[in-house]
Amino acid sequence: MAGIGAGFPDSYDRRMPLPEILLPHAPVVLGTAAALVGAFLATAFVRRSARAGGFVDEAESLDGAVRRVPLGGGIAVLAALGAGAALAFRSGIPPTALRVILLTLAMGLVGLRDDARPMRPAVKLLLQTIVVSSAYAALRDDGFRITVLPGGEPVACATTILWVLAVTNAMNLFDHEDGSSAGVGSIAAAMLSATAFQTGQGMEGTLLAILSGALAGFLPHNFPPARIFLGDAGSLSVGFLLGTLTVMQTFWAPETTPWRFAAPLLCLAVPLFDSALVVAIRLRERAPVFRGDRNHFTHRLIALGMTRREAVLSLYGLAFCLSVGAPILYALPPYVAQVALLQAIGVLCLTALLERAGRRR
Repeated sequence: MAGIGAGFPDSYDRRMPLPEILLPHAPVVLGTAAALVGAFLATAFVRRSARAGGFVDEAESLDGAVRRVPLGGGIAVLAALGAGAALAFRSGIPPTALRVILLTLAMGLVGLRDDARPMRPAVKLLLQTIVVSSAYAALRDDGFRITVLPGGEPVACATTILWVLAVTNAMNLFDHEDGSSAGVGSIAAAMLSATAFQTGQGMEGTLLAILSGALAGFLPHNFPPARIFLGDAGSLSVGFLLGTLTVMQTFWAPETTPWRFAAPLLCLAVPLFDSALVVAIRLRERAPVFRGDRNHFTHRLIALGMTRREAVLSLYGLAFCLSVGAPILYALPPYVAQVALLQAIGVLCLTALLERAGRRR
């Protein structure tokens, strides 16, 4: 969303197919693979350490039994992210990428503090806002600005901060079921990475690919029944990184379809839609916004008779179907892009009907 109308980088060639763009990027593949393997191994270590240290959370099983599950999965994901970046940027991590990683770690620390000792929602949101505002100050000259709306600097600052906070908290709220946030986050990061590479935005594409790999490596430990939770340290940092890198990407230029700006909305549609619906229900029922309940999409699919694994796999399928067109949206004629977006809206409407049916059960 950053730099909308400013044009793509000089290396951008809309005629170049995806494989020809990715082949020269062997370091990216190496970094992504290292993040995947590193997250898998680090999660096993963190899981044992967290259990031994009593760093656990209580979760209710479908049969009503309470199980104690270690926290700290986000620590393993962040460690894998750093290791993958060090390998992918073998000549040295660019200053902009380094700042993004450090700010992501700062958001992870906010989440880790909440995991260790839950904070009041207002305090938690304030700390998130401080991190995002710091990101705006540190990355503004690197394209961390939403410029699609008129109004100059004040509007750009406000919309940028609100967007990143929205994505950050959507991923946090979406971490309501084993494997939900990690799996959908990995899919979203992969599709956004492909989108970035298609338009020659290598730094953003590299970090997103590494994030996707790290989440994929963590997922075997988190898939239902989870042996470790991502925790706020993970869900907040993943949401912050996705929000930040979508802002730093350029999604539209005069020579492309004007509907290209919808790419990040397609990739993040599932967590944004689910979280917005849950928040709306809680506000209507005058319930605390950040208190867990059984109103998420997976809970309603389970109420319709699905198992936890089937419900989470349905989320993955929905996320993939909505986001798979994002990397090629720039190359579609306007009328074809409009049809693709209408199709996505139709899928979300069908999802809303399923959610309504599940809530009546």
